[in-house]
Amino acid sequence: MKYPIQTIALLMILIALSGCYYDKKEKLYAPQAGTSSCDTTTVTFSGEIQPILTASCVGCHSVNNPSGGYALDSHSGVVAAQGRLLGSIKHSSGFSAMPQNAPKLGDCQITQIEKWITAGTPNN
Repeated sequence: MKYPIQTIALLMILIALSGCYYDKKEKLYAPQAGTSSCDTTTVTFSGEIQPILTASCVGCHSVNNPSGGYALDSHSGVVAAQGRLLGSIKHSSGFSAMPQNAPKLGDCQITQIEKWITAGTPNN
């Protein structure tokens, strides 16, 4: 069976266009489900800092288990430890790399902690 050249061309165009449906920057590079982009514009203790520390630090640095003398399960404890906290999570020379025996915190988390400390460690 012979098909006119126009029909074949139309089918080829339709196939090519259907493959481009998701070729939009917003669709291709949108955050995956369960993740979010790194927001460092408004960093709060209760919204960002406390959840990071609870997930990565409080297991070893709590009032009940203040490893190294640091309890990071309260705002006052984090403020008291802030001098060592940033150097440790950045794995800076002269500081104990934290979290110990675990991967380094993500760049976003480190930046959020740094911004919060720079902002004066508000209890918000």
